[in-house]
Amino acid sequence: MQPNETLPLSIHTRADVARVRRELQAYAELAQQARVAKRDAPAVEHFSQSLTDVANTHSISLANASERGSLETYLDMIHRTAPVVHIKFAITPTIRTVEQLLEWFRTAIQGDVLVQTAVDPSIVVGCQVRTTNKVFTIRPNESFDTAQATLAKEVAAL
Repeated sequence: MQPNETLPLSIHTRADVARVRRELQAYAELAQQARVAKRDAPAVEHFSQSLTDVANTHSISLANASERGSLETYLDMIHRTAPVVHIKFAITPTIRTVEQLLEWFRTAIQGDVLVQTAVDPSIVVGCQVRTTNKVFTIRPNESFDTAQATLAKEVAAL
């Protein structure tokens, strides 16, 4: 697995990556204990949706120890190096909104981008997007100001 590969939409933030990695490590420990005790490993069908999605995206068999190890290494690398875009909204965005943004970033920018959302009531309308070295404030009021001037000009011409 290489960096910049597309992550599934069920993983939004670094916290999601860390949670999936911990789940994978816990399963690996249980599988190791079962192997030492000469028992069958626990069933793999009870994993979280996020872990299942990552495994399916990268065609990994979670029952295979070496494949689990490579997935754990990949998740560790993603946790440390994936770019994070911070977006502040005036109100809490819906999950669908976050997924649409995430899908766009992963398609247009980079496949392993993580999106961290926050609420900042001082924004009122629009949002603020922050990357490692840039901040973009997106407000429709600038468009409204331009539209208002155009409307005033048109009304005055009547």
